[in-house]
Amino acid sequence: MDFLMVEEMSVKLDEKSGDAPQSLSQKLKEYRGRISDYFFRLNIVRKLLLGYLPLCFLLAIFAILGLMSFTTLNQLNSSIVETDIPLMNIADQMTDDIVELELYAKRYAILKDAETLEIFRQRQDDFQTRLSSIAFLPEDREVPATLLLEKQKIYHQFLKDYFIVSTANPNDKNTVDQLLRLRQDEVLKHIQQIKEIARQDQLDKAMMSAAMGKNAFNAAVMVCWIGLVVSMLAAFVVTRNIARTIRKLQKATEEMAAGNFEYDPDVKNTDELGDLAQAFRHMGNRLKVLETACRDASPLTGLPGGISIDRAVDAILAQGGALSFCLFDIDSFKAFNDCYGYSRGNRVIEAAANIIKTVVQEQGAKDDFVGHIGGDDFVLLCKHYRFRPLCEEILARFDHDILKFYDKNDRDTGFIETENRQGVLMTFPVASLSVAVVTNEKRPLSGHLQVGEIVADVKKAAKKKKGSAIVVDTRLVA
Repeated sequence: MDFLMVEEMSVKLDEKSGDAPQSLSQKLKEYRGRISDYFFRLNIVRKLLLGYLPLCFLLAIFAILGLMSFTTLNQLNSSIVETDIPLMNIADQMTDDIVELELYAKRYAILKDAETLEIFRQRQDDFQTRLSSIAFLPEDREVPATLLLEKQKIYHQFLKDYFIVSTANPNDKNTVDQLLRLRQDEVLKHIQQIKEIARQDQLDKAMMSAAMGKNAFNAAVMVCWIGLVVSMLAAFVVTRNIARTIRKLQKATEEMAAGNFEYDPDVKNTDELGDLAQAFRHMGNRLKVLETACRDASPLTGLPGGISIDRAVDAILAQGGALSFCLFDIDSFKAFNDCYGYSRGNRVIEAAANIIKTVVQEQGAKDDFVGHIGGDDFVLLCKHYRFRPLCEEILARFDHDILKFYDKNDRDTGFIETENRQGVLMTFPVASLSVAVVTNEKRPLSGHLQVGEIVADVKKAAKKKKGSAIVVDTRLVA
């Protein structure tokens, strides 16, 4: 029983240990994805600034380290100049004072003059003043000042006893000299200790300054190398991202130039280059539509053809817009072509197209659509409440302009004579326009197929009328 429990726990631990690396890997992958997404969302200026940021950061560190080093070096130099050197000078001056005390004491013993005694006392005061000035230095030094003062007092008292007041006057001169040297050496020994302390402190600070200078130099070299490597890496990442995006856009340009308007540059950036890639996609879609429209357009009039007309109808109906589908057909056009030839017939077709386009431009709306199904059939798509004034103006201008395409005799008679399809000579009146109109004003329309079926029936009714005429489908049910 216990063995089974232990085995089950070990299995669970194995399962947990197996899941842990996978979970960590997923987290790292997620973090990389977030960093990548954030980088792609940056614009070019921020990416460039991001590339310079590590260098600026390292330069700031370099400046801080340099400032700290210079501050410490300045403190060390100030300490040497303001404390150590003055302390050594004081020690040298006190040494001179000790020597001069002996000199003036011995001179007074010979001359017994007041001036020499005054100088002797002045040197004693100078010594004590200099010894006291050590305490006022900017930095404290552990010098034997108290012990030095005691030894100096003993030495001073010895000079007074043996040379100034002569209270002690042994007969043996050698003994006096030995005692004098002993007292003086004790004082000079402590003065030399003070001077040695100052000199050692100065030496330590000089060595510290040298070490700090070396460390600062090594740190500067290290920071420069790190800055160079990091800056090159950051510049590589930023430049690589920009260059790769530009290459993709270049490839997209080549693909679109070759006619592949559906090519996707696959640019994930959301910066200016990302906006340019998005513009490329829109341009490709637009070029594809324009190419389709160009292939579908009539080579004679340049107007969109049947495919574009069908798409326009379906788009308006899909958006729930108001639609009037106006089909224009030139009556007696075959007879005109048979009589005058296809060249003059083409001129009539061009004139009809120009009349429709001009009227729509002058009196229509921006969203009105003019198309050329083919032959002598044209289409106008507009709102149902605008079709009648537009169509009436188009018919009026067509009836006015059509006469100039006929010969003078035919204009005077008002008809032409030509054979029909059965070879029988017949008379045909001057060409006119028949307009068949289908709207969704009173009933819904499902699409261009339904519109085409309805307008074909309305066109038959319009063709039966003499001259230019407008026939509107008024049925409520298809």
